[in-house]
Amino acid sequence: MGYATQSVQALVIGMLLKRHLPGVHITMGGAYLTQWAPLMKAPQFALLFSAADSVVCGEGEIPFAALLDGRQNGGCLADVPNLIYRDEATGRIQRSPELVFTDLCDQPPPDFSDLDLSAYLIPEPVLPYMLTRGCYWQRCAFCQNRIDPYLPRPYQSVPVEKAVEELSVLAGAHACRHFHFCSDVIDADYLDRFSKQLKKAPRSIFWHTNLRAEKAFSADLCRQLADAGLTSAAIGLESGCQATLDRMDKGVDPATVAQTLEHLYEAGVATQVTAIFGFPGESEADAQLTIAFLETHIQAISGFDVQLLLVLPGMSMHGDPEAYGVDLIRYDQTALMTPEPLWKASRRIGLSAVNRLFEQLGRLEASHVVINDQPYVGALCANHSFLYFRQGPYILKRLRSLDNIEHRRVHRIFGLDHRHRPVAAIEAKIPRLRFPFAIYHSPYQHERAHFGTRGVQGRRPTAAGPGYDYLLDPINIPQPVGPEIHSVLAGIDGRRDLPAVLGPLLQDGSSDIMPLLVRLAATGLIILPEDPEQS
Repeated sequence: MGYATQSVQALVIGMLLKRHLPGVHITMGGAYLTQWAPLMKAPQFALLFSAADSVVCGEGEIPFAALLDGRQNGGCLADVPNLIYRDEATGRIQRSPELVFTDLCDQPPPDFSDLDLSAYLIPEPVLPYMLTRGCYWQRCAFCQNRIDPYLPRPYQSVPVEKAVEELSVLAGAHACRHFHFCSDVIDADYLDRFSKQLKKAPRSIFWHTNLRAEKAFSADLCRQLADAGLTSAAIGLESGCQATLDRMDKGVDPATVAQTLEHLYEAGVATQVTAIFGFPGESEADAQLTIAFLETHIQAISGFDVQLLLVLPGMSMHGDPEAYGVDLIRYDQTALMTPEPLWKASRRIGLSAVNRLFEQLGRLEASHVVINDQPYVGALCANHSFLYFRQGPYILKRLRSLDNIEHRRVHRIFGLDHRHRPVAAIEAKIPRLRFPFAIYHSPYQHERAHFGTRGVQGRRPTAAGPGYDYLLDPINIPQPVGPEIHSVLAGIDGRRDLPAVLGPLLQDGSSDIMPLLVRLAATGLIILPEDPEQS
């Protein structure tokens, strides 16, 4: 269970296994349970252990091997480290007193030989590999990578020679050129030695990872890393406000982050920046400094992702909330304390300010970089996004520029200005569909999408009924739609022009669906040929 959102599925699978295979020992693990299980009380344990017999907290290599050995040879669960388990004699929930971490010096390389790597929807395989575990800083208040009682994993790295040898073997065995070093962070000194050794390897590889901004990432070192195959790096800015960074105990300043970004970008390495809104004590003016940082240094930023702060188990601010200005942490949403707790702080940025900030971020993204709009461009650090950066750190900006040109063309064809206001007649282009599309009907009330629904301004609903319909196609994220979009898409037959297809809607005075149609045309589901002969 890597994420809280997987909890329901995991419980159902566990319960089904116990029902049909009652003699089989069911164990669960993963990052989510590592953080939540130590906090659970009797009601949560009752639910969890109706679907499992044990839970591995923390790293699983040693405890899982010990668990397998114990089950096979009649060993005692009390001897397995990192384990929360149900005592088979008493039925009580017990916890092993020992917490162990894997020694990366002795750990064998990952084995992907039983996976069909060609089955993944990605142009080329990207394999994960961990150069390091833990973090050498270990102090950020929002870092969740701790285990009860808020103990961070000691920082450790794979010996350089061992790592390079294993990567070379994996690259040859799987015809793989791309690796995701899925470490929390890698220190500059290790990367210096690793990149020099990697240059001597028989196979060239390309890789991306997470880095902490440090003065040690000089222009020379960044060029050396790029020469050794570093293609993209995710850097935690967290905030452009030094006072907020100090409250986070981030141990860095915006100037150092800017310098690191510039050195990486100039070396040809794509830079992906993460940040946080909503830390206790942060004002809207403080958060504006984060946006100002992104705007000022956008020439050295390939992409960015800003999220609203969650206070979660494992964080220092969850273990000692008063020290960070958190007044309340409450679990009353579901039986398993998921998906996240409700938290409150008297000095916390307001909702209206958050909305204004994200609107500004949206405009910045729309002007400069593509995020989630193109095929295979996904979340920050996603493997398929990494493949884009092989084309250079500027690729998402280039795509955004091309998208903006296409968007302006589509607005002109639909007779709209940049705010989707009608200013001219719709051109007589004959549309066609580039991809097949599907409509997904969700029966869940909570999935209602508020896109043009009646009641706000008396607008025509695009989503209605007990459930809600979503347009799915190979490019776009699901778009909420209603019968009108169904009718428009069904009317695109390669013969009728836009005024004919949209005729009834235009006569009815409805323009609610026009922004969605513009988006579908700009992102490629609907094709509007420039050359009439192409129609």
